[in-house]
Amino acid sequence: MNTTKIPIFDEPIRLAYNMYIDYYARNGYDALKYRCDAMLVTLLSAQNIRLDNFPFKKENFCGMLVLDEYETTIVYNSNHSPERRNFTIAHELGHYFLHRNKQSQFVDRADNMLDNTINEFELQANAFAAELLLPESVINLMIGYRYSFFKIARSIRASYECLRWRLVSYLMTKYSLGRKDSINIVDAYRADSDRKIHLDSVFFKIIFPGTKIYKVINGDLVEFSPITNKAVGITPIIRKRIDYLDSFSLKQDFALNRKVELT
Repeated sequence: MNTTKIPIFDEPIRLAYNMYIDYYARNGYDALKYRCDAMLVTLLSAQNIRLDNFPFKKENFCGMLVLDEYETTIVYNSNHSPERRNFTIAHELGHYFLHRNKQSQFVDRADNMLDNTINEFELQANAFAAELLLPESVINLMIGYRYSFFKIARSIRASYECLRWRLVSYLMTKYSLGRKDSINIVDAYRADSDRKIHLDSVFFKIIFPGTKIYKVINGDLVEFSPITNKAVGITPIIRKRIDYLDSFSLKQDFALNRKVELT
């Protein structure tokens, strides 16, 4: 999800981050041991929200939030994986904290939780959920320890899709990269992690450039000399490690259309 410089995301991200601080960091807990499922249980208990589940037959039905004069209830689809359920619960909590004074029932299907949804309430609930499940402080630390894509997801108990979009947003926000380049870099990081060569990933070169200067140009990572500011090397971001990423529509030829001359 692209949360870069969009005012409607300011409140949900700030609110979720403050909850991480209040309920986790301020208690002195180790950020490397952060688990989003434990945070969800803490918030549900603190707000006295009843959690229920049902094996809905429709795969695209994720969950709902119902508020009335007697209680507040979040229902999730028990047929979904635990990681996917976590995002649903966090999404419904987003509606609770941000929108409960505007309507009393929220029914969420898979298309509400896609990055390209145009519904403002759903966008805000997604932004809240992403920050709550994957707080920036936790992401910063795990990246600092050079965790693989899968180790981050496994440690936090987040789904791969949730982590993917969270890291895309991270690159766009912190490093001012475009959406397409950010998606390519994160997907290459995932592919590198799958092959256990993530330490050499473009993802880490962007975040930890050292004395080198890197820019993303035409789908490639271009290294520039810090002295002459001229290009001295090109690394295709995706390379040839995208066999299993068919669904991401990333099969493009990054070996063509080079517009950077090497010195």
